[in-house]
Amino acid sequence: MTESRVPEVGYEYFSERVHNQSLRKRLPLSGSIELTFACNFRCIHCYCVEEPPRRELSLEEIRGLVDQVADEGCLWMLLTGGEPLLRRDFADIYNYCRRKGLVTTLFTNGSLVNERIAGVLSDLKPFVVEITLYGFSPETYRAVTGRAENFEKVLRGIDLLQKAGVPLRLKSMILQQNKGDLPRIREFAQSRGLNYRFDPVLNPTLSGSRKPEELMLTPEEIVALDVGDPERLKSWDEFCEKFTFASDDGRLYKCGAGQWSFHIDPEGKLSLCMFARQNQYDLRSGNFHEAFYTFLPTVLGQKESRVTKCGACPIRNMCGQCAGWAHLYSGDEEEPVEYLCRIAHARANAFGLNKIGSSAPPASGNA
Repeated sequence: MTESRVPEVGYEYFSERVHNQSLRKRLPLSGSIELTFACNFRCIHCYCVEEPPRRELSLEEIRGLVDQVADEGCLWMLLTGGEPLLRRDFADIYNYCRRKGLVTTLFTNGSLVNERIAGVLSDLKPFVVEITLYGFSPETYRAVTGRAENFEKVLRGIDLLQKAGVPLRLKSMILQQNKGDLPRIREFAQSRGLNYRFDPVLNPTLSGSRKPEELMLTPEEIVALDVGDPERLKSWDEFCEKFTFASDDGRLYKCGAGQWSFHIDPEGKLSLCMFARQNQYDLRSGNFHEAFYTFLPTVLGQKESRVTKCGACPIRNMCGQCAGWAHLYSGDEEEPVEYLCRIAHARANAFGLNKIGSSAPPASGNA
């Protein structure tokens, strides 16, 4: 009897096929849960540090939500914070997600990784652990996170995870205080054989504070990082080759959030994503099925109430404008965020998409 084998496929192919199918049927394939807003760092750019204390979900409540999302077909789950490793029951939460078959990713600052945590993550491996590097010196860590010793703690966490064979990658938020460390961070990641990415665009805090604006790179600095990084440059070149004008359908939420993904905050409030929290469903007084299939479609069905400059902008689909960001910046979901607009136009000029009309703002300075 000839042995039959299931054909192997690459992860990217598998992921693309599954997501394409889910868009036809609208399935909650990918979710994220903020286990806590508490953190042992005091990062100057943090989006949630100013949030008031919350009645966090208990272990049993999280298990119940994991049961619900898994029953509805969720495959990918992100555990994040705050700093999720601050929860004493983190190992129980993580192991429950993995044993329910969820492809689990962990976002952490890395400083609380010890032998026990490394062992937990090694026994039932995650899809990946993503550690945020806020610089590459004690001085930069003091400037960004509040304590110089955090740097050595993070390096130790990276060492422990790599020795335990845990899938790992690095990332950074780039701001004025750490932009000079970027070459050393990239070099470190390469020396460790780790994938690395960075994001130079900061957002306001959930409380509405505009303090992060003082830390932001200028649009010109952001474009310079795009041009100076081979992988980012390649991605933008590929984007420009396939660039098409996006027609405006009048929807308030134009991205894929809520179509096949969802976000749950530390209190059990479900929303489209981490940024768009002005419309939330309380899972403590309801259930996930109703939240995803009844509540979120009503949010996604909202239409714009007025015409803005974004409607006729030829490079709209190059821009990061979204209702969630707009609400964080101004409390108005439909008000364009000038900072994002300037970044988009600066990139359009840099990558040859410079026929942007007479109404384009100058690509300089912060909003």
